Amino acid sequence: MSRVDPPRLGPDAAPWVHLPGHVAHDELERLSAGVARCMGLFRTTGGRSSLGPRYGVIPANVIARQLPEVTRFGHDVVQPLLERVCGERVRPLRSERRAVRVQCYEGRDAGFRWHRDGHTYVALVTLENDNRGETQILSRAWSRRLKYALYAAYPLPGLFSLLPRQSVTMAPGDVLLMRGREVIHRGVTLSPDGKRVLLAYCFDEWWREPRLISELVASVINY
Repeated sequence: MSRVDPPRLGPDAAPWVHLPGHVAHDELERLSAGVARCMGLFRTTGGRSSLGPRYGVIPANVIARQLPEVTRFGHDVVQPLLERVCGERVRPLRSERRAVRVQCYEGRDAGFRWHRDGHTYVALVTLENDNRGETQILSRAWSRRLKYALYAAYPLPGLFSLLPRQSVTMAPGDVLLMRGREVIHRGVTLSPDGKRVLLAYCFDEWWREPRLISELVASVINY
């Protein structure tokens, strides 16, 4: 990892921070080789009633058994980085399936609809991106205005696509840290060819109790 101090992330600072090339090449190669070895473990999800995300996923409980290097990278590298950037102690999301995931997007219909996360922070580490996959983020102001309208309009995601947004296209080795519960965002795939592979690490403040309703909603809509 780079030793350069990144910008701060927080309620009075930026809601997201993109760190290009932040993962060292040898570390990136090691993680990518591990995921390549486990391609047969991906399961495809389309969400319930086709409302959820469409992508291939290896959930946390499988990662713990088959890809321990991904779990260690989150504990040894990603969590300390996030704590340094956000200025507070965090802990992994208390979910045996969603605390960490390997996500693979292939095809133009692969991605996440507009949503807010059920946890405070997410760290996305890009291993591969040759299909022009990107994360699109609404501003903090628009996210506040649409906090409750989001789920009423969830079956009509095109409505939110009319709003101004910022797009982040990550190359292998890039890291995106985001207050995913605060800002509405989505993942899209712009090219029908190639794939995007991410490690998604989810965190809450160290003192926060599990959000049972958010976990239930995620299990119904996602997987």
